[in-house]
Amino acid sequence: MNFFRRIGRWFARAYRSIAQFFREVAHELRRSHWPTRQELINYTAVVVIAVVVLAVVIFAFDTGIRAGLNALHPSLGG
Repeated sequence: MNFFRRIGRWFARAYRSIAQFFREVAHELRRSHWPTRQELINYTAVVVIAVVVLAVVIFAFDTGIRAGLNALHPSLGG
């Protein structure tokens, strides 16, 4: 019987811990600063522009390296 009581207490503690975690998460979400619609649009635009710029830079490096390798040895450039 002692075994089942210990198991029951363990589940009770686990339930309380999980419930406490979700209460704290809800509290933190209420305290958080949420961006306005305009801020969200601006942040999204910055991220999209940064991704496009980085994609172009990586494409340029890849193309340049491929051209250089192809000039050195035609079978390396692909």
